[in-house]
Amino acid sequence: MKKLVALFLALAMTLALVACGQKETNEPQDNPKQNDTEQTQTTDWPKKSIQFVVPYNAGGDTDYYARATAKYLEKVLGQSIVVVNTAGASGTTGALSVLDQDADGYCFLFGHQSVLFNQAAGTVPFDYLTDFIAVGSPLVDRTYGLYCHADAPYSTLAELAEYCKAHPGEVSTIAATGGSSGMNVALMEKALGGIQFRWVEGPSSSAEKLAGFLGGQYDLLTGNFAQYKDYIAEGTIVPLGNYGSEDVPVLTEQGVYSWITQGYDHSEDYMFMLRAKAGTDQAIIDKLADALAQVCEDADYQAEIAVYNATVEFQTGDACVAYEEEYFQKAQDYLAQ
Repeated sequence: MKKLVALFLALAMTLALVACGQKETNEPQDNPKQNDTEQTQTTDWPKKSIQFVVPYNAGGDTDYYARATAKYLEKVLGQSIVVVNTAGASGTTGALSVLDQDADGYCFLFGHQSVLFNQAAGTVPFDYLTDFIAVGSPLVDRTYGLYCHADAPYSTLAELAEYCKAHPGEVSTIAATGGSSGMNVALMEKALGGIQFRWVEGPSSSAEKLAGFLGGQYDLLTGNFAQYKDYIAEGTIVPLGNYGSEDVPVLTEQGVYSWITQGYDHSEDYMFMLRAKAGTDQAIIDKLADALAQVCEDADYQAEIAVYNATVEFQTGDACVAYEEEYFQKAQDYLAQ
């Protein structure tokens, strides 16, 4: 009897160990299958055409950068990318159009950090820092600057500052009192020694600003150097200095130096970045960021961006957020004055 009991107990223990072994073996086998499914759901993106929403009209520098970037990303991702211009409310209309879409990785916002001014002013019904995910930036433009007419009584920043001190409120330029252009003009006035321009409410698109300037509607013009280079070459427009954080070789070769180099404490780089709607799968974000980094290594892409004299340098999503936060704080400080 004792032998039978012992045999029964041994058999029971063996069956229990086998069952436990099967359970332990089955559990890790289930997870890889689940992980494989999850991986398939994310890494096979994109399966269809992608949209890049540019929150400004066609023909400007943002539009150019978006289309050039999209063209080279198509080669890496293997899907077409359609650039959609959705202008209005200083970038807010375009941002809302992206937020109206599903967070499925097929609609992104392309633009720079100045849209954060609207958020600082409390005029947008969302938060760029939480309702969007910064994917990355392929380029920075340091060639934005200030320009005047060829027949103006000044042709340098120093001469402009002296003239404005003697004629306060006479020299005019476009400045939206409740917009980022207004902050830029106010910071220029401060850097030039506390002088005063005459602020003119005007268009935000580069083409319309240029037309108004050439038509004599205002005395000073701001914008990207490449947009006005033909007029600069013929002597119609005179560049007073770019307000990028450093000198740009293409500009210094033509005698154009940054405000900082000229001794005036004013700078603004424009970081162009891709943003996705919050909730987009991180694997999609990572894959697009990797593709963007690959595009930045393409010599042909670098050559196309060089047409606008911008600098191709991949920045991570974290770097974009840091830049957004810095600009947002600057806007808040300005609005609090």
